[in-house]
Amino acid sequence: MKAHGNTLAGNEALVIAGQERYPGAAYFGMAPGIIKTGIRADLLGGSAAHRLTEAALGHLAQSAEAYARRVLPVLFASGLEGRSGDLFGYRGVPIRPSKGFDLEYARLYLTESEASWTVP
Repeated sequence: MKAHGNTLAGNEALVIAGQERYPGAAYFGMAPGIIKTGIRADLLGGSAAHRLTEAALGHLAQSAEAYARRVLPVLFASGLEGRSGDLFGYRGVPIRPSKGFDLEYARLYLTESEASWTVP
């Protein structure tokens, strides 16, 4: 799960610092929460635990289709102009960045991430 947490933080850092680092594009963060997609199959290997987890999520979490219906209108909203860096939650409404995840921290996160890259 550490890798998953790192990718979430990396995505948030790119959204928050993206405009500054890579101007010209608009950056928006999407936080869909838990969605029943089967993506956890690699983690749980199609086991009984995987099937039980997915069955429970089918009753507790939104489907990928429901999330798409909520968020698609947000992605094409004219009100997004000039609002690069905004984050949106699972219902397509704006949310705040993670606690302590401001522009300064996003810069540091990306700098340290880039410094750790290795080229084969």
